[in-house]
Amino acid sequence: MTELTSTTFRTGSKIAEGEESPALLTRSISQAAANTCKSLIDHHSVVFPQSDAFELANVLIAQKEALVTELIESALDQTTDGKQLFAQLFSKTAATLGLMWERDQCSFADVTLGMSCLHRQFRRNVERLSSYLEPIPDRRRALITPLPGDDHIFAAALVGEYFRAAGWQVYSGINFTRSAVLRSCADEDFDFIGISVSADERLYDASQLIHDIRCIERLESVPILVGGLPFQTDITAAAQIGADHAASNVIEALEIAERLPLKPGPN
Repeated sequence: MTELTSTTFRTGSKIAEGEESPALLTRSISQAAANTCKSLIDHHSVVFPQSDAFELANVLIAQKEALVTELIESALDQTTDGKQLFAQLFSKTAATLGLMWERDQCSFADVTLGMSCLHRQFRRNVERLSSYLEPIPDRRRALITPLPGDDHIFAAALVGEYFRAAGWQVYSGINFTRSAVLRSCADEDFDFIGISVSADERLYDASQLIHDIRCIERLESVPILVGGLPFQTDITAAAQIGADHAASNVIEALEIAERLPLKPGPN
């Protein structure tokens, strides 16, 4: 891999400033989120509209948890495509909360409380995934982790649960330090590694982590997939940091992993 420095990667551009009128907020949030969740639009049918994500985000900020529960359960009960809806509902709503904070439409405390509620709802409904996915015939091992030091762990949690429901034996790196991730890689024989990266300025750290994983015996050629906003805005970023694949959403990550010629894991 070409040697990288912390100045190799450009800083991600801010969301373009738009009208601040409340009447235009839904439209502007929708336009920005279309980039954040572009693969959900480009590669899969949209079963959870951005307007619904905006409504749910506002209810989360208002801390009306009973209504949040009602909205989520109603959406999941009525869908005919639970595999897509579950992913879009939670990922789009989380992204919308972040976008609203970036646009000063809510406080950091609002986002923190909103995400805490969204995490609870995610855990409350995660067992539904087993009915949406068909398990792979061979139990394989995957490490799914956010880049150590990232505060944005929701995406990695979502990916990990999809892989578990699809029959993978998942080792979660959430809340792991960098040394803990590398220790786990040294102790386990993984078939697949997924790493989420929250921002362009973390790409250098991601490149160093991947380099160190590659130095571990048995993992020189393990498939490594990355996901996160940097790989949606720059299609070359994954190759630059030494990853094999990039995915824009959890469904795409699972599809890539299941197409790879991986060796069967332990029964």
